[in-house]
Amino acid sequence: MALQRIAGMLLRLLPGRLRGRPWLSALLRLLALGAGAAGALALAGYAVRASLLFPGYIFGEVAAPAAFGLILLAAALWAMSRELPGGRATLLLREDDRIAFAGATVLFAVAAATGLATFAVLQDKVLSIARESVLASQARRAETFVDFIELRESNARIAATRPAALRNLRAIQAGRDDGSNLANLNAVVASFVREGFSGIAYLDAGGRTVAGGGAFTAAPAIVAPLATPGKAELLWNGGYVLRHRIALRDAEGELGSLLAEQPMRVLTRLSQDTLRLGETGDMGLCFREGEGESARHRCFPERFNPKVFSTASANADGQPLPMTHALRSETGTVISRDYRGRNVVAAYGPVGALGLGMVVKIDAAEIFAPVRQQLLPAAAILLLLAAAGALLLRARVKPLAARLVDLNQDLNHRGAELEAANRELEAFSYSVSHDLRAPLRHISGFTDMLKEDCAGKLDESGLRYLKIISEAAARMGTLIDDLLSFSRMGRVDMHRGRFSSAELVKEVLAQIESETRGRRIEWTIDGLPEALGDRALLRQVWVNLLSNAVKYTGRRETAKISVSFRRDKGELVFCVQDNGAGFEMEFAGKLFGVFQRLHRQDQFEGTGIGLANVRRIVARHGGRTWAEGRKDEGASFYFTLPDIEESPT
Repeated sequence: MALQRIAGMLLRLLPGRLRGRPWLSALLRLLALGAGAAGALALAGYAVRASLLFPGYIFGEVAAPAAFGLILLAAALWAMSRELPGGRATLLLREDDRIAFAGATVLFAVAAATGLATFAVLQDKVLSIARESVLASQARRAETFVDFIELRESNARIAATRPAALRNLRAIQAGRDDGSNLANLNAVVASFVREGFSGIAYLDAGGRTVAGGGAFTAAPAIVAPLATPGKAELLWNGGYVLRHRIALRDAEGELGSLLAEQPMRVLTRLSQDTLRLGETGDMGLCFREGEGESARHRCFPERFNPKVFSTASANADGQPLPMTHALRSETGTVISRDYRGRNVVAAYGPVGALGLGMVVKIDAAEIFAPVRQQLLPAAAILLLLAAAGALLLRARVKPLAARLVDLNQDLNHRGAELEAANRELEAFSYSVSHDLRAPLRHISGFTDMLKEDCAGKLDESGLRYLKIISEAAARMGTLIDDLLSFSRMGRVDMHRGRFSSAELVKEVLAQIESETRGRRIEWTIDGLPEALGDRALLRQVWVNLLSNAVKYTGRRETAKISVSFRRDKGELVFCVQDNGAGFEMEFAGKLFGVFQRLHRQDQFEGTGIGLANVRRIVARHGGRTWAEGRKDEGASFYFTLPDIEESPT
């Protein structure tokens, strides 16, 4: 009724001589169809972010309000056409035409909905994998930068504290040099140049060079101050260079300073290495220049932007750029447009505490290329099937049988496509994990070889570094295994049946007995009811919850752990309560997320996958999960299952 009133008002605005023209109704209908189609395409593209799949999608920039406006305009134009002479005459006079048109409309709508739904599912899965991949790559690269800068700073400190160098420099400044002290100091300089310094110089208190070697960077393209103990600077001179200026002291007082530069060839290669990212993969490294509203990002050259450049901290819409988040010490992923105007999946994060931010990105078009190659033929097949169904209905040749056969073939085809897509996604997950494991094996292997071959040549710091590398590689391997386990958990077939919760808990306690051995634990376990579900999956739920209770009460002289349940509105509410470390309730929402941990690794071991698996398993059973707790006072973890006694048989 509202559209009819609006149409009547608009018609009164038209000159009287136009209202009687027979072609006006047809023109308005054509305009309505065009506006409606544009609005529908824009709305569909907005809903599934079609511009990620098709970079040239012409409706990708239309906002949702504008798309709704086009659809409302189309409805108003159609209503106007019906108010004109001849506007209510139907275009399809024959019954078979109306049946064919209705059938074709339904079939085309089903095809469109199926295509959109399939793309939405694939998009979410592909984006999830892509986000995890670029985030892991960003974290690895940032850790590598930190490790190499710390190593080079250690080298510079060795040069600044070398006793022979300080002794000879003191003799020279005191006027006691007979020529041998300067020769010895030059020999020290030469040895450091051979060890990898591109330039090194010992300066006196007046800043004059006493002995030096190599070549210093005369005019670096960019100089980034680093928040290191040695106040290092990261330069760009066709590659990364680390510069140090360190004060020299001996027992008698100040001697001068050391100026040293070391090329960071490994980091330079790392910034250009996109082997595991793809052809469009890139890495950005920037630091903040200025303060307040005038602050900008000063950035090192990138793969696709080989010159030093500066950018604002926000885009044209006032939204912070990914690099802005990284320089705020925030970590995450985002889908946005880069400086080339292309959609990218970017991971951002700080480079340790050095004052640098890092962004690793890859074009969305490259990520979705395999999906696009499969989707276009599938869409064409769906359209052809819809057209064939319309023709069959039009001719009324065995309409029901033909339609059922056609839909059955269509469903089989889609099922095969989805099954193939799932296999490809699983293969992709395996490939990603294999690619991650290979460098881990290399790291572990070469670390062990280094321990065996060079243990006598390494000082305490070197051995500690090797231990840190080995432990980090082992932890990364555990994270990969847990992540794969989590991804498979959602695809495991469920085998529902009745079982005794009490017996299941008793089995789990026997399983984790090694974790409780030597501990003083007071167990309180209610008489638990029978439950309905997949016993193997729910066993994993109990293992995770009870193991967590044992782990987080590890610092209590006497641990108290209770297992209870209650019935509430058709649900069995199970609870595992302990008097352990607890947590702040403001962080309760993070507990069941992947890799979300509220305690440091040195406090309590773990990967942050266990509770995520608990939530996924319980959700597959139609249940809920939540937690309550207070820091240092313990925690209670709840999950629900359908109550057998109140469920229909």
